Amino acid sequence: MTNRTRIKYIVLFLIFLPFALNIIWSITGLGWLYWGTRFFLYAEELWGGLLLIIFPMALQKKLFWPDADPDRRVAALLMVLGIYFLAIGYDGFSSISRRWLEDCTNIATCLSYYR
Repeated sequence: MTNRTRIKYIVLFLIFLPFALNIIWSITGLGWLYWGTRFFLYAEELWGGLLLIIFPMALQKKLFWPDADPDRRVAALLMVLGIYFLAIGYDGFSSISRRWLEDCTNIATCLSYYR
């Protein structure tokens, strides 16, 4: 297995992990594990959107299609997808951060409510 294949599997695992944990912990109730996973999910969308906007040509060459030349039309589509992920990630990240700052000024007491 080449390094590129390993990196792809690691990236896919890191992308899939918050989705899977969010589903698992949503079954158990709205505890701190659920909201922590939602926080990381939105942070992941925020950073992924930024990467798609800033490096669309490099991502085509390095991750998606290593043997083909980067195409500007695909780069434009990746940038539009990045703007979408950036908007969703920013909205969710800011709302969860605002909620934690308003409701959980003392983290120790906030986490004790979710036990």
